[in-house]
Amino acid sequence: MSLTPLTETLIIAGTLAAVIASIIAIYMVMLSLRVYRLTLTAYTNIRDVLTQFTIQVEGPMREASTPQQAQPPAQEQETAVKTPKEPYDTLAGLVEGEGLKAAMLFDESGYVVDYVGEIDAGKEAALLAEVVGSLSLARESTRGIIFSDGDTEILTRVAELGGKNIFLYARAAKSAEIPSIDFLNQSASRAIKTMIGGG
Repeated sequence: MSLTPLTETLIIAGTLAAVIASIIAIYMVMLSLRVYRLTLTAYTNIRDVLTQFTIQVEGPMREASTPQQAQPPAQEQETAVKTPKEPYDTLAGLVEGEGLKAAMLFDESGYVVDYVGEIDAGKEAALLAEVVGSLSLARESTRGIIFSDGDTEILTRVAELGGKNIFLYARAAKSAEIPSIDFLNQSASRAIKTMIGGG
């Protein structure tokens, strides 16, 4: 049965409307996430400034107190960089060891499994669950997303637990060197095993 030009036009218009509606929905969720973060930043601005000031002051003091050592040859430096690190067994270890501001494990419904650092876990998990739903991050083909809005933020699927997908959200200072998504996934998986007694 052949379709009339009017029917074909209506089908195409309906498809385009659905795609545009999806794009607008994703944009609105991301916009609400940014607005919330700006509001949260306003309340925590003084604390963040004091924290950054402390880090900046302590960093040079530690460097000054450390005796200068001879630089190893370039080949030795490259070898050290290529040596893989051992993933962490807890979120606290991940945050402290990698210099992150915060890390949180949560499920697709917005339930907080565990968190460490400067984060309003309940509100963040609820907003991020909406982002996960909008971006279909639960699919196996999606490794994760990295976005910057002042800080660098990483959102990645870790595992399935009790029929629900578990995600890791991590936040680092914009200037910080962030770990790879694979490394974060491995550390988060170990942290989950540690929590349920299988680590």
